[in-house]
Amino acid sequence: DQYNKFRRISDVFPRGYAGWKNAGEIIGSNTSLCDLNICCGVGNYGDAEQNLKVFFGGINRNQSIERLGFRGWDPITRTRWDACEGAPFLFMVPLLQSNCNLKMLCISHCRIGNTGVSLLASALSSCISHRLERIELHACSILDDESFEDLVEALTPNHEQQPTLTELDMGRNKIGMNGCASLASMLSNPNCQLR
Repeated sequence: DQYNKFRRISDVFPRGYAGWKNAGEIIGSNTSLCDLNICCGVGNYGDAEQNLKVFFGGINRNQSIERLGFRGWDPITRTRWDACEGAPFLFMVPLLQSNCNLKMLCISHCRIGNTGVSLLASALSSCISHRLERIELHACSILDDESFEDLVEALTPNHEQQPTLTELDMGRNKIGMNGCASLASMLSNPNCQLR
């Protein structure tokens, strides 16, 4: 019960299936929590996909999280997390679709690749009421124009949305010419709030 009153939890580094499950249950029941930062690396041990599935099964119930960070950097081995491609978005989609309080999503040093970007784009396209102000996909092995174009399309304001996104960080990914062109097109949209 002592964890249910924390408003900010940083550098959560669960180990093994039980650790991920317990962390998910605790975070999922904490309705005061606004700021959550997860570390996920090879030192977390076990099957990455199963760990993330049970973890997000818990936290997807939480509607109070405003800032979510997911860092695929193992502080013990000092290596990047290279788990299943598409993770963590594969299990994060329900959270993105249902939590309209989420303002900041920061994913870094995770090999989410083109699959993860496509999942994120799909989730954002189906949620016209999202209030995301900042999206960071830093060093996430994004190598494909097409998936990035899908993301830009999902982020481009339309007449049904009140634009909220002001920051987009895609550093240390390989965005090609078509991706850059689609980003330029979004920036030229008069409703775009990116700075």
